[in-house]
Amino acid sequence: MNTKAVLAVFKRNLAAYFGSPSGYVFICAFLLASGLAAFWPQEFFDSNLANLDQLNRFLPHILLGFIPAITMSIWADERRQGTDELLLTLPGSDFDVVIGKYLGAVAIFSVSLVISLFANYFVLSQLGYPDFGLLVSTYIGYWFVGLSMIAIGMVASFPYCKSYRCLRSWSRIQLPACPATGFRMGDSH
Repeated sequence: MNTKAVLAVFKRNLAAYFGSPSGYVFICAFLLASGLAAFWPQEFFDSNLANLDQLNRFLPHILLGFIPAITMSIWADERRQGTDELLLTLPGSDFDVVIGKYLGAVAIFSVSLVISLFANYFVLSQLGYPDFGLLVSTYIGYWFVGLSMIAIGMVASFPYCKSYRCLRSWSRIQLPACPATGFRMGDSH
């Protein structure tokens, strides 16, 4: 694996996403949706506990709306801009390109999740005494669910990619994550 190629693709995706207002709109919308899901239901105040039980119920549905916003444009933007052939001729393998794009999407999702963690912790600390360990472990679980959904979203966006050679590279690392996501989504109430 050529780490320079992976890092170049990663930086390019991150700069493209946060170089436009859409990245910041995504983070604000994610914060608003997760905040409403955590604190809007009356059960939050009825339980008299400083935790995010209500968010656990709604976050998979929130992610089903927000993860495609990140992943579906990853390959489509390359084709729209005409840079897909240039990208696949980098001095690295197709696997390096796919990993770089995946890590870029993970970084975007991780930034929004960390900001949400601190925002929710701030609100909970104003209302009571939250267990920070419980919140962090809950958000680690959210992160793993998001990683699986990003993998599925990137595979789903492949029809927009001209070169299907990258699907072979992608399947070596990401397709094993699909059953884990299926089990998690089947577990929701």
